[in-house]
Amino acid sequence: MTVAYARSSRLSLVGFMAVSLLLSGCSAVNSISGARASASSTAAVAGNIPVCDVTSSDEVEKATGQQIRTFSYEHDSELEPFYVCRVSGFLEQQIKIERVEVKFKSSTEVDVPTLYDAHTYSEVAARQDASPFTLDGVSGEGVTISLDANNWAAVWQYSDGSILTVFIVCNERAGELSDGNKTAASIAGLFVEKVPQVASGPNQQLIFYPEDSYQLPRSEGATPLTPWPSPSR
Repeated sequence: MTVAYARSSRLSLVGFMAVSLLLSGCSAVNSISGARASASSTAAVAGNIPVCDVTSSDEVEKATGQQIRTFSYEHDSELEPFYVCRVSGFLEQQIKIERVEVKFKSSTEVDVPTLYDAHTYSEVAARQDASPFTLDGVSGEGVTISLDANNWAAVWQYSDGSILTVFIVCNERAGELSDGNKTAASIAGLFVEKVPQVASGPNQQLIFYPEDSYQLPRSEGATPLTPWPSPSR
């Protein structure tokens, strides 16, 4: 999927940092070699593993420029379609992205941590630091914005008004994430097209990969609707 990204004329005022994502200033070329080297002796998500019923670990790592350590997700359509996917990176000092969270719900409310002054898409798009992007072949529109602590977000509004958000949590010790806006848009591009259908389908209880990486106290991971393939890298 092609991401068409347009810079706002006001970007120079807010100092947009250039992006490689969910983890070089986040600069992809430099980050990916360093991240893969640092993670070579550490358990990582294998390259052929489907991520959150929507994309693949290879695609997420390409968008973020680094290896991913774990992910978890769930989706539910009983009351209204809802979907959430959380991907975690490694914790080495040079890794730019700590985690990425993708959320979808059929309501028009925008729900992004630390974004307290905007609750609708039009309010987000009106911000001075909002930069629009489009996704080839997908109806709707999106913007990326910089948040506090060098974090980033992308907000996508579908033609029916429903909202998908991407929230990127950066590692403050690793310095600024360059091209954060581009990274956020790239991650959104992995999820936007398929998530509504997945969210409206069979429910998936909270599940973790690897299966023993439960990140909540006393949490027991569910079984995936589609069995994961044998890991290979």
